[in-house]
Formats: sequence, C-alpha cells, structure tokens
Amino acid sequence: MGIGRATALVLAEKGANICVVDVLPTEKTVQLAKETGRKALGIKADITNWQEITDAVKLALENFGRIDILCNIAGIANFPSLTFDLTEEEWDRTLNVNLKGTFLCTKAVLPTMIEQKYGRIVCLSSISGGLFGWPGWSHYAASKAGIVGFVKTVAQEVGPYGITINAIAPGIIETDLSEKAVGLAELKKTAKSVPLGRIGQPSDVAKVVAFFASDEAGYVTGQCILVDGGLSLGPAYE
Repeated sequence: MGIGRATALVLAEKGANICVVDVLPTEKTVQLAKETGRKALGIKADITNWQEITDAVKLALENFGRIDILCNIAGIANFPSLTFDLTEEEWDRTLNVNLKGTFLCTKAVLPTMIEQKYGRIVCLSSISGGLFGWPGWSHYAASKAGIVGFVKTVAQEVGPYGITINAIAPGIIETDLSEKAVGLAELKKTAKSVPLGRIGQPSDVAKVVAFFASDEAGYVTGQCILVDGGLSLGPAYE
C-alpha cells in the first residue's frame, strides 16, 4: 500500500521488473505494475521471519534471474502510546517489523548482490528517526533511528562490492497508515506547518527511491535524505 505501491509503480514505469513482498495481499499492486508493461510477481511473506524472506528471495531469483534493487519499505506505525504506558509487546512488534525486517531483507539479498558486484538498497526511515520527537511515538522513533545507523554501517561493509545503501526520511505522507495512526484531520492540520504548504504524497517519496536505485546515484551511499516538504526547517509563516 501507500509508499510501497507507489515505489513499485514508479520503478516499473522506469523499466524494472517488480517483485512485491508483503504480509498483506499484493494482487492490486502486481496488476498495476503489469499494466506498465513490465513483469511483476507477488509474494506473501512476513519480513520478520527469516525463512519466509529467504524463500521469497529464492522465488524472485527463480523468476527474474537477479536482484538489482531492494526497497525496504514495509513497516508499521501503531497508535501512539506514551512510554510509561507502552507495553513490551507493542515495543517488540514495532522494532521487529520496522528494524529487524529491514535487517533480514537486506541480509537475504546481499549474497546475490555481492556475487553480481552490483546492488541498490533503499530503506525507509522517518523524520521522527532522530530529528523530531513526538510524544507517544518512542517505539516508532527508535525503530526508524535504528535504520539510519544500520544504513551508515552497512554502506561501509558492502561498498567494495559495488553495492550502495541509502535511507529516506519522509515527513508527513498521506497514506492509509498515517491516516489510521493520527487521523486525516490531524494530517490536514499539519499541512499548515509545512513550508511547501501541503502533505506529502506517496509518489513524492517513490521518486526519491527511484533516484537512489538508479545509476545517477551510483556514487551516493550511507546517506539519509529528508523528503518532508521542508517540515524539518520549522513552521512556515502564515
């Protein structure tokens, strides 16, 4: 859904064959990707499960022969809960999906990328992953900040193999996930604080993912770029 679907479609439009991996149904995204004229495959898998992820990678290789790009976009944002009310289960689930999932998917594709001596890995962090703190989101912020540290370290490890890895930190993006987490009214209210005057769309992030996945970004690695309409600069003047 959301940023993941937008990314699949932008990459397909730019000539990539697409493998969509999600614990939720993938049929709609796969169909839309195929309508661009590219091949597309949907795989149901839990990114926190190593066996399911390695099986998904194997299936992708069987269908396409190689994996050039990995987009670590799947993630969750539970309803806010102040740290002193946050349960251990909520903390573990958020870190497992957002951070452990990123680790497992990256680890699973690295052998084939190392053998190819080529790869582009793009991970999704957040504006809350080290720049902003919002009450009730300590579990989410910790998971997204962890992604930035992960990216910077892995970049040093895989650079000699021609592999780049970068992160994107979106601001407030209008998706089903964000609407469920904070509500549409709150999203619209936040738009007043964005210098560009609007909430971001999934395609705004997807286009930056496509840049990192392209040869144009071949000398960029270990970086985290904000895609937030200027929100991190402070509130816009009315």
